[in-house]
Amino acid sequence: MKIPETEDGIIPALLQIAPKFSEQWKEHLDWWGDETDRGIYNDIAAFAHFVVDTAENDKSWMPELFQLIEMMITNGNEHVKELAIIGILEDIQTISSWRPHKGEIFLQWLGPESKVNWDKLNKLWSKYGNLMDIVRAENENK
Repeated sequence: MKIPETEDGIIPALLQIAPKFSEQWKEHLDWWGDETDRGIYNDIAAFAHFVVDTAENDKSWMPELFQLIEMMITNGNEHVKELAIIGILEDIQTISSWRPHKGEIFLQWLGPESKVNWDKLNKLWSKYGNLMDIVRAENENK
């Protein structure tokens, strides 16, 4: 398994692990049309929705996905690491927070660094409750 070196390599790596995402990926691209500046976080959000939507029925590819996330966190450059944490993990948490399992279904596949960051994200949301309060706190600490 190869770690994406840039954000352009992330979606292809995810599609390799989860080829069933290709249909939703095509719909996502069609929705954006000719807009070339979708933003990687929008692309990752589309994938995170797919992960949460399929997790209860098709777990076969989850270990490989979370192994890639762990490798992105531990061995990726700063941008790739940020995308793994703030993009993939946080989106999975946020989207699954409305599901009966509240994201706990994913805990079994988290590697050590992924788990540390998963817990940090949970603490952050518990402490501040909303994105605006998090942004304010970050700005105050600069």
